[in-house]
Amino acid sequence: MSLLGSAAINQGRHIGLQQLEAMSAATHTFLGPSKRYKMIQDEASGEAVLVCSCYRLLEHLELSGSVAQLLRETARAHWGTLRSGTASLLFLAGVWSRVALECLHQGISIWHIVAGISQEEKWMDETLRILLNLKVDIVLVSGGVTAQLKDHCLHYHILVIEHVQVSILNDFATATGALPVSYITQLTERCVGSRVHVNRLREYRTEGTEWTVVSVATDDTALVTALITSSVHAKLQSMEDQFWSCAYRVHHALKDGKLLPGAGTTELICIHQLQNHGNVSQPEERGDELNAARTASPFEKVILQLMAESWMDYVSTLMVNTGRVMSKTQAWTCIAQHVKQWEYRGPRNNKMTENLLKMKNCLEMMHRVGESDEEEVDEGIVEKERVKIGVYDNMTLCQFVNK
Repeated sequence: MSLLGSAAINQGRHIGLQQLEAMSAATHTFLGPSKRYKMIQDEASGEAVLVCSCYRLLEHLELSGSVAQLLRETARAHWGTLRSGTASLLFLAGVWSRVALECLHQGISIWHIVAGISQEEKWMDETLRILLNLKVDIVLVSGGVTAQLKDHCLHYHILVIEHVQVSILNDFATATGALPVSYITQLTERCVGSRVHVNRLREYRTEGTEWTVVSVATDDTALVTALITSSVHAKLQSMEDQFWSCAYRVHHALKDGKLLPGAGTTELICIHQLQNHGNVSQPEERGDELNAARTASPFEKVILQLMAESWMDYVSTLMVNTGRVMSKTQAWTCIAQHVKQWEYRGPRNNKMTENLLKMKNCLEMMHRVGESDEEEVDEGIVEKERVKIGVYDNMTLCQFVNK
C-alpha cells in the first residue's frame, strides 16, 4: 500500500513539501490519547495488520522517494529514543510544510521562509551563553551536533563530542556527578560534573582535513578504551568484530567461573572418548534394558567413529588455517599421535589434566583480584602463581598442549 495513493499532488508546486503534508495528514488519527486503528493490508500476500502509531504505520508502508525515506528514518530515530511523540512530530512537519507551500505560493523566497521559521541563530546564542555561564569545557551528546555549533563552541574552547553511546554517558554521569539532560535549556549548575581529563594524543591529516585524536577520561570509571587501528580501512570492521569476540569470551569465562581446557585439549578429549566408547568392555551380566538398548542401536560404534572423524576434520582444518601444518593429512597424523600418546599415559596423569588445573587456579586468582580492587597483592606471590597456559580460540588453534 502506498501512503500517497489517495493524495493529489500538484506538479506545479513543491513536490517534497506536498508529500510531507500528505503523509502527515494520513497520521492525524494517531494524535492524542484516543487513537484510532488503521488496517494495513499487503496487496501481494493479503495479510493485514492493525496499527495505532505513526512509527508502525510508516514501517508497514511502501515508501518511495527521498522525502518519504527521510521521514521514515526521522520517525524511526525519534521512536527509538523517546518511544512517544512521533504523531506530534509528523503533525508539525505537515503543518509547517503547508505554511512553506503557502509562502511559496505568495511569492516569498525560500531564504526568507527559512529565516522566518527557523530560530537556529537565536538558539545557538542561548546555548553558548548557558555553556559559558556554567563554565562548561566539554559536552557529550548522544545524537548529532551541527557543524556551525561545534565551530562556535570550539572558538570558546568548549569541546563537543557527538554520537556517544548511552552506556558511556551513564558511566560518565555516575563518575563525575553530572546529570544527563534532554535539552540544553534544562542545563543548570547541579547538572555539570567535574574531574574529566582531556589529553591530546596526536594529529594527522587525511584528504585535506586535519584531525586531532584526544582521550577523554575520568576517575572511578568502569570504562576501558581500546584503540583499533589498521593501515587498511576495509579491515577495521573485521578487527573490531574479532576484538569483541575475544572480550565476550573473557567476560563469560569470568562470569561463569568455568573454563574449558584450550589449545586443542577439549577436542582431543572428545575424539578420544568417541573412538574408545564402542571398545569399552562391558560386564557379562546385563539387564534386559541394556540388551534392548544395544539391539536398538546396532550402528552406534560406526556413528561414534564418524563423529570422531568429524572432530578430527574440525581440528585439522584449524591447524591448516593457522599454519601449524601444511596439509590435512599431516594434521590428521599429528592428531592421531597425540590421541595415542594420551591413551598410553592415561587421562589422569598427563599434561592435559595438569594444564586444566592450572587454568582453574588462574581463573580463581583473576576473580580474587577483580573482586578486591583495594587489596594489595604481593608481586612475588603473583609471579609465583603465574603460569603459562594454552589460550583457546575457536578461530585459532594455537598449539597442542600435550607435547
